[in-house]
Amino acid sequence: MEEIVDEKDMSWLAGFFDGEGCISIAVWKDAKKPTHRSGYIGSVSLSNNILSVLKEVDTITRQFKQPLSHTTLAGHCHVISWTGIAGTELLIKLLPYLRNPRQIERAKVYMEFFSPKRYCNYQQVIRDRLWEEWLKLRAS
Repeated sequence: MEEIVDEKDMSWLAGFFDGEGCISIAVWKDAKKPTHRSGYIGSVSLSNNILSVLKEVDTITRQFKQPLSHTTLAGHCHVISWTGIAGTELLIKLLPYLRNPRQIERAKVYMEFFSPKRYCNYQQVIRDRLWEEWLKLRAS
């Protein structure tokens, strides 16, 4: 995988992410067993109403994600997102440049939760501990 090496690009992207980025982890449930936790899903996203800004993000981060997705929301806001391990790969590159303490803490929990080396081998008890940690961060 090609590495992002341009510090100017990464600094710009981290500043944009510090202000506009969203890191989320959610529980998804099996419709057949609505009372049981079925698993977790994670997402790292950026939104903006100026599509050219997100196209620049796409150019910088092309190797870390799915193709650029334009989702029109209220106010014509466009969203670019990375899910699961692709989000972890992006956050690993961004972490040294992030300055927002909340984003840094959320990024660390997300990266542990969706670690490419450990994700498939995590026991449910570890995932549950990380989920509780995530809920505390959301509440703060």
